[in-house]
Amino acid sequence: ELFSRGGVLIEPPTYFNATPKPATPNLTPDTRYLLTDSEIAEDVRAFSGDQSSPHKIQRLFEVVLMKQRLTYDGKVYKQGEEVHVENLEYGKFPAKMDCITDTVVSFKSTLPWDTRQIHASYSDLTEGRVQIAKKRNN
Repeated sequence: ELFSRGGVLIEPPTYFNATPKPATPNLTPDTRYLLTDSEIAEDVRAFSGDQSSPHKIQRLFEVVLMKQRLTYDGKVYKQGEEVHVENLEYGKFPAKMDCITDTVVSFKSTLPWDTRQIHASYSDLTEGRVQIAKKRNN
């Protein structure tokens, strides 16, 4: 009988309401001891050997995308051509140039069991995040 106390519903204890959660206290972090940006930058310079630029100088690749063709570092690639494509996530694998637009090149793996695909933007190609090599016919 759930209405035994003056019409107030008293539920029997179940898994969900048997142990009520304590209220979590609202804590505001004490930020008085955090470092300033200049102090952090000073520490980064100390760790990195005082190099003025945190980035290493990277090589830029010459890329031209137009009319189903890609010119990459002086070599011309056509849509449907088989190449070796490489990026950090997938490594190097044989692929077919599936689609070339004026902004993106799509590569699909040519291995029968492999579902890897890469959609490389113009900046991915110029900055070397995705690299292409002609496939040699052995």
